[in-house]
Amino acid sequence: MSKYKAHQRYRLADNTICPGVTTVTGILGMNKGVLVRWANRIGLEGIDSSKYVDSKATIGTLAHAMVTDKLQGIETDTSDYSKNDIDRAENSALSYYAWERGKEIEPILIEESLISNRHKFGG
Repeated sequence: MSKYKAHQRYRLADNTICPGVTTVTGILGMNKGVLVRWANRIGLEGIDSSKYVDSKATIGTLAHAMVTDKLQGIETDTSDYSKNDIDRAENSALSYYAWERGKEIEPILIEESLISNRHKFGG
């Protein structure tokens, strides 16, 4: 699994491109003030917020893949990741596995895009 993938394009029934939910919430300004304060605080602690976010996003992306791959019965390709990122992602995935234990999970959709022709956005 490559850690980089093309940005998702959402299309309405008439093939018109529509924005994704992240774009819509960004336009609405949701949580921007909170994020600005957070970035300022960690910046004052000497941490580069961009590098910090990128590192955590990489780990989260891999943990997410581990869980969705498990649900599909396939092995996750970790060849593009560092041992540290793999260890941290596995630790995160363990939280899901602990929650899942004792439950009957029957996935209906896994990583399928949904589009609202009525509201004109996808996600």
